[in-house]
Amino acid sequence: MQEPLLHSELTTSTAVQKRHIAPLWHTMLFVGILLGWSALNWKTKHAVPSGHHLPLYFFTLLWEWFLLAIAVVGLRNRKALLRNWIGEGWHGATTLLHDLGAAAIFWLVAITVLNIAAILLKHAGLNPNEARETVTKIAPHGRLEILLWTALSITAGLCEEIIFRGYLQQQFASLAGKLWIGVVLSALVFGAAHAYEGLAAMLVLALYGALFGVLAVLRRNLRAGMMAHAWHDAFTGIALTLLHHAGKL
Repeated sequence: MQEPLLHSELTTSTAVQKRHIAPLWHTMLFVGILLGWSALNWKTKHAVPSGHHLPLYFFTLLWEWFLLAIAVVGLRNRKALLRNWIGEGWHGATTLLHDLGAAAIFWLVAITVLNIAAILLKHAGLNPNEARETVTKIAPHGRLEILLWTALSITAGLCEEIIFRGYLQQQFASLAGKLWIGVVLSALVFGAAHAYEGLAAMLVLALYGALFGVLAVLRRNLRAGMMAHAWHDAFTGIALTLLHHAGKL
């Protein structure tokens, strides 16, 4: 007998009941928007500006919140779901430290796994450095850009975890009746949503998304994933900027 999909938390069950958290048409439309925008960015990826990035950062911030708003509108019980996915908040320093510790351990493990995956892809004839080249072009320069990049990284951590590990992962799991299918499908969409970084990056990011999905299931909330996602994006951009200034890129 299948266990029910718990709307009060991110379930750890490998089998879930088909109780959809959003209408099917909404999920199809939402995935279509994600993949359509990704395909457009893939076609124009060589036009990514390498100079001033403030307009790009502002637009991306608005786009992330716009996508989150679309996702939230489709949720059948949006207030309860968002509250339970993210968690009730920290009850003292202990719970905060637990989330920080989980995020730090996850990040170290994920970086190790992703580096191994990049090496394997390179041996397979793909170019894992294409993603770094793309991100280098949009990395921040100057204090204002670094500040806005950090805000963008925090936004990505919040919005993308709710979108991919909250909404899509749970919706796919409910549609398929299997939690692991939800993890895999949401990870594939996450990778495909980054087409502008190249094929190798899409594969690596799909794996990254799956790791975030497993973390959400184990933690039963999205907080640690949000933290790891945000500081990974922030660290990557700032590190590339420092390497650029040091003449290492």
